[in-house]
Amino acid sequence: ESEHVFKTSIKDRTSRGRLVQISLFNFSPKTAADRQRLIDVVNDVVAKYGITGVDISSLMTDISLDPGDTDYANPKTAAVINLISAIKTLKKTHGDKFIVTITPALTSVQGGHSNYSGASGAFIPIIDALRDEIDIVCPNGWEVETPIPDLDGTGQDMASMDSHVSMPDMLLNGFSVAGSNPKLFAPLRQQQVCVSAFSTYNTGSYGYVAPTAMQSVVTCLTQGSGCGSYIPKAGPYPNFRGMHLVSVHDDQNQGGNFYASTKAFLETL
Repeated sequence: ESEHVFKTSIKDRTSRGRLVQISLFNFSPKTAADRQRLIDVVNDVVAKYGITGVDISSLMTDISLDPGDTDYANPKTAAVINLISAIKTLKKTHGDKFIVTITPALTSVQGGHSNYSGASGAFIPIIDALRDEIDIVCPNGWEVETPIPDLDGTGQDMASMDSHVSMPDMLLNGFSVAGSNPKLFAPLRQQQVCVSAFSTYNTGSYGYVAPTAMQSVVTCLTQGSGCGSYIPKAGPYPNFRGMHLVSVHDDQNQGGNFYASTKAFLETL
């Protein structure tokens, strides 16, 4: 489509209260120059297209902790420090209207409960330092095959209801971070946290769960009813943010059942 059509489409969506985010994907700002380039690119896109903010999205290996970086409250990894600084600068520049969402791999966040090194838990210091700037945190299970230990110490099947309840519960309840200097990662606000779901089953979506099961996940988290074997530790969470659908375009191409049924369900809450 033409640039004019693209701009018009963005304006139409934002005028209806929808988010249009620029996604930071496969990017690791290891130097001060990288940090400034990130700031400049986002500023340019905001000015030119009127987007609503930035989504920090990544695969498991985009950002990794340097050896010896074991205290998430005092990070030493350059890419982590520079990303935090860049987002704070952007938020200060554009104010509260600038929306910050973060959707990394589950391993990069909840994985730090059992192993805080390398890519595992690498986004914990980022989320912690930006908890006042971030609007939505929604880690996803893309390419995450190995179950991640939850607050019960159990690694649930990634394609289970229990896994989809236990992972956001860790962010809502808080969890201890592994490492040589273990500390508690404090709970995020209920309205900051959502659950990620694959809207179709395809390569990489090892955690696909049917629409009705995902609705049960939300009911369990928000109302404390209809839960499986995993019970939210500090729930229910009535102000839980909702659901993030991955591969929603694929779902639309296949008839849109996941989106349609999920939208109808969420509108009843």
